[in-house]
Amino acid sequence: MSTKSLKQIRLLYLVSNLGTSGPTNQLYNLIYHLSPNLFETTLVTLSPEPALSSWNKFQSLRLKMHSLGLSRVSGVILNKVRLHRLLNAVRPDIIHSQGIRGDYLNSRLKQFPNRVATQRNNPLIDYPLLYGKISGQLMANFHLRLLKHIPQVITCSQSISETNNQLGLRSSFISNGIRYTPNHRELERNEKLALRIELGLPASGMLFVWAGPVIPRKMPETAISAFNFLPTNNDSYLCLLGDGPLQASCVRATRSKNVIFRGHVNNVGDYLNAADGFISTSLSEGMPNSVLESLAYGVPVILSDIAPHQEILSYSNKAGVLYPLRDAKKLAEVIQNSNFTKKHSDAARSIITKHLNSKTMSTNYQNLYFELMKHSADT
Repeated sequence: MSTKSLKQIRLLYLVSNLGTSGPTNQLYNLIYHLSPNLFETTLVTLSPEPALSSWNKFQSLRLKMHSLGLSRVSGVILNKVRLHRLLNAVRPDIIHSQGIRGDYLNSRLKQFPNRVATQRNNPLIDYPLLYGKISGQLMANFHLRLLKHIPQVITCSQSISETNNQLGLRSSFISNGIRYTPNHRELERNEKLALRIELGLPASGMLFVWAGPVIPRKMPETAISAFNFLPTNNDSYLCLLGDGPLQASCVRATRSKNVIFRGHVNNVGDYLNAADGFISTSLSEGMPNSVLESLAYGVPVILSDIAPHQEILSYSNKAGVLYPLRDAKKLAEVIQNSNFTKKHSDAARSIITKHLNSKTMSTNYQNLYFELMKHSADT
């Protein structure tokens, strides 16, 4: 469909807040590639911003931003009132939400035919781990019911869409994508050595990075147990990046001298540039940003064999290795036998440049918007 014949499409994105997270990064990537000649973009947040927020980052984009600034309690009623005032002013052609609170409001805006929701996780697994078994199950069921009232549900991976379809929730998928930049270039050996020294990391040996919130869903204890199983004279190192409620217990469980805890850092890219491999031990993912970032840096990956990880490596099995979920001994074997070379690094980077990049992701969403507008014009 030719975009020249289209008037400027008014988009309104609806989210809880812009707290630093994978979903927020993906929303930024989507908007970053939108043509201002084709789209007039408005971003609405429901709640005050947390301490770690991407609000200022979004302000660099060409869009209008509004915060309703309401708490979860006051927002139950006032969000609807303030949002309707804003909708009357903006008159969006398409409303696009992500997250349970945004999806709730989106599901009730039935006077707007063109409504989209992006689902970035598996609620049936993620919510019980985050909120407790009973509360989490109730929230998951509630969220999935909400999504049934939004005409276009888009998941961030094929595997999540397939799970939805098994549950009777009709959805399609647009895979997450990472912005590929000059920072992702391959470093020379001497550059990598200098970077390791600068970061205070071992100059020799295989360096593996684990990055993310230290929470049950990410299962960091599996990576630590794997290194506990390795021989004491092995020359592999694990550097864990991130904070969370399991941090203290992970430190206590560590017996290997080759495990390094760095907590939250703002220069994850430097650590990936210094690494030989990346490990993800997750129990559940949508389409993990941390894995995609690692691949963009040309870092081969060792991944638990959950469906989204399998989906990533289906683009190239030379980019990494799968191991059985929760099996620390098998993970230790994979680590000990890993011998990643330039061939594996090139395969890793090609997954991003050819498939899972932000420009492709954003283009796919733009094509969806064009189709929705075409359908509206035809009816």
